[in-house]
Amino acid sequence: MSGPTKEEQGAPSELWTKFTQLPRPVSPRHKFHARGRDVADLVFHVLTAGELSWIRQQANLEVKNLLGADARVGNIAYEEEWQQQIAYHIVQQAARVPERPIFPVFNSPKDVARNLTDDEIAVLMHAYESFRRESGPYISDMTVEEMEAWIKLLMEGGSRLPLARLSGPALTDLVLSLALRLKQATSIATSSSGSPLDDSRTPASDGPPSPDAPPADPAIGT
Repeated sequence: MSGPTKEEQGAPSELWTKFTQLPRPVSPRHKFHARGRDVADLVFHVLTAGELSWIRQQANLEVKNLLGADARVGNIAYEEEWQQQIAYHIVQQAARVPERPIFPVFNSPKDVARNLTDDEIAVLMHAYESFRRESGPYISDMTVEEMEAWIKLLMEGGSRLPLARLSGPALTDLVLSLALRLKQATSIATSSSGSPLDDSRTPASDGPPSPDAPPADPAIGT
């Protein structure tokens, strides 16, 4: 999560070499549960931007083959089928054999489409996306102390750039925390300005005045 070290701030080629040597993130074993049973274990590896670009291109070609002249952006059938094809490709590319992650679990995107239901594909996509976010540079979860540090940073003159590291859920948590603080501050300010009189200045009353009691002096309290 931290920036590059002084050693890494040398020549760009040296930094690039170190970056390309980083291992691809591979998830812990994920037990694929479907149709009332545990089918198999698998792991996910995070796809690169280049792989995702290729997947989008392939999905576009396959939808055009399926829909023909109706394959155009804005067409509901095109949009839905395109998303579906992308899911087939991502599951096929990302789901790997635990013992040897270089091998995919499914032979092809068509193999995914033929053998899995929509719900089963959705479960695998959700598991993959969750791992992708956890292993990426976004900050998705924050402790109370970390949230306090972010709030302090913003109070001291924060900018949009550091906030780019926060994922959507983390930003939501930060905003809700700030909103709660504002609500508490507003509540305290309101109660302070409209606080009741001190008990020592408020006459006690245990019931209606006695009929023999003298009438109150109207001048008192004016």
